[in-house]
Amino acid sequence: MTINKLLLSVTTLFILSYGTSYAQSVLYGAAGESCGDAPNINASLYIVDPQTAETTFIGPIGFDGVSGMAVLGDGRVVASANADLPQLKIAVLIEINPFTGQGTLIGQIGDETNPGECGRVPDLTYDPATDTLYGAGKKCRDGGASVDETRLLEINPNTAQATIIGNTGEDLAGTGLAMSPGGTLYLAGNSGNSLPIVNGQLFTINPDNAQITSNTPLIPMTFASPNGMDFDPDTGVLFTSDSNAPNTPRWGLETIDTQSGVLTLIGPLPDCFDALVFFQSKPRPIPTLSMWGIIAAAAVLGFAALVVIRRRRLAVN
Repeated sequence: MTINKLLLSVTTLFILSYGTSYAQSVLYGAAGESCGDAPNINASLYIVDPQTAETTFIGPIGFDGVSGMAVLGDGRVVASANADLPQLKIAVLIEINPFTGQGTLIGQIGDETNPGECGRVPDLTYDPATDTLYGAGKKCRDGGASVDETRLLEINPNTAQATIIGNTGEDLAGTGLAMSPGGTLYLAGNSGNSLPIVNGQLFTINPDNAQITSNTPLIPMTFASPNGMDFDPDTGVLFTSDSNAPNTPRWGLETIDTQSGVLTLIGPLPDCFDALVFFQSKPRPIPTLSMWGIIAAAAVLGFAALVVIRRRRLAVN
């Protein structure tokens, strides 16, 4: 065997011993100690099994009312939360460590009294095609008294500064917002405009002006109240946490058929469960030499060294 062949063999062994870390999607969610605008609603981060709805506690986030989460293009997990003062609703943007659950304040999104701002942001979603973070705004004030119709917001993920894109015209309770892998923006919730019968609705909306482009009733639709949504990046299935699911406790993990509006219950979630997002790690090649790969490489290199030494001795003699 020539030296060149030996070197080729060693190189091949190293290449075969290398591995690749593949992207893995993990479903995260948040739940508070109590619900709504109660004073003690410290949120915690959970991992959710999308097949069974079983949850694994990660850690306390350290903020109240975490109701929307999104994963940015740079891999950061951001969330909307509450930082209320007495008699004043304030929405803030935070960053969450997905391994510990710890939240860090980015900035204030807005409050219900300032023109052009919203005091609640019940859900977030990120569009990788345009690098845009969207939010669904409630308790907003734009040109007049605060009203409850849901606004579409564009939020700066570095400063939390928000701009109202437009008014959806829907007074939604339990609001979910999600951008599909194909670039369609979905909005869901309890449509207060349908009173006296409150119906769960799935809308598609124009991200440029917040105008509704289609409307699909959720089935079963009575009192269905999605309050956190995200698409599984691996399957394209839309998941939601529903605060009026048909189980006890009444919070449940469900899928939504975007064509028919059919809700499928997967399983119960902890009380006061809200935000929901898939976190997908980025694939990258990493050196993962196995034990046998290292032993084989060492053996070949040792043999090659002996051959070189022997040839030099013969050349000298």
